[in-house]
Amino acid sequence: MNTEGVSESARAPRMPTRAEAFRYWLRHRKWGGFVAGGLFVLPSLFILIALSWVYMAFGNV
Repeated sequence: MNTEGVSESARAPRMPTRAEAFRYWLRHRKWGGFVAGGLFVLPSLFILIALSWVYMAFGNV
């Protein structure tokens, strides 16, 4: 497999995310896995929304 020019983060699977969601699923079943998975996604979503708002407010659209 030629991985020249590919960063480590692009090659590595998202194991920490899956491991934490699975750990909380083991402890709290369906809701634990759902909440743990959501907590990994929400910060990125908020950053994306904030950057989009800044672009819409101050950029030329």
